[in-house]
Amino acid sequence: MQIVNRAGTGKKTVKKSALPMTAIIGIVAVVAVGGLFGCSKSSSSELPPVPKTELTKWIEQKAVETNGDFTKLSPEDQQKLQRATRNQGPMYLKMLLPKK
Repeated sequence: MQIVNRAGTGKKTVKKSALPMTAIIGIVAVVAVGGLFGCSKSSSSELPPVPKTELTKWIEQKAVETNGDFTKLSPEDQQKLQRATRNQGPMYLKMLLPKK
């Protein structure tokens, strides 16, 4: 809201800003467009299956052997897993542990 002094009249009038209405319309538009794109995605929260390579088979084997516990791996296996997963070994070990 802004108070404006009209030239020559001596009267002060209140001029309302259109910004709040414009902001509301913009927010509604963003939410609507986001909702459309959000609904078009798959509603499944599961990750796509990991391709079966020699490395993923090895990680799955180690995950089963250790029940997903990174600390139960030998130091050599820990190093190999960390190098192969860019220091994300514990996460991959749990991720590739077969579900019961």
